[in-house]
Amino acid sequence: MAFRPSREITLTGLTALGGRARGTGINVLEGVRFLGSCARSIANMPKSVRSMFGRVLLMQVRFTAVDAMPIIAGLALLIGALVIAQAQAQAVRFGVSEALGQLLATII
Repeated sequence: MAFRPSREITLTGLTALGGRARGTGINVLEGVRFLGSCARSIANMPKSVRSMFGRVLLMQVRFTAVDAMPIIAGLALLIGALVIAQAQAQAVRFGVSEALGQLLATII
């Protein structure tokens, strides 16, 4: 005899799933409306304001992508050195330091 879920359990699960789907759909729709209103606002601005907006956006992207690169590269170098040092210390404990050295030489 197979187990058949009761109608009440099935409807409760479907109701919960439908409620989450509706909530997600509403949130996505609000996001689309917000982006649309932002685009309309930018389009309705005077040309001088739009050009200033474009310059500010370009400078922000420049700062994020170019000016922050030395900081990111330095942090990546430090974290990589720490990972290698810790891996080497653990490899010595387990007797696989030669294999780890060859692996790191191949990767780097």
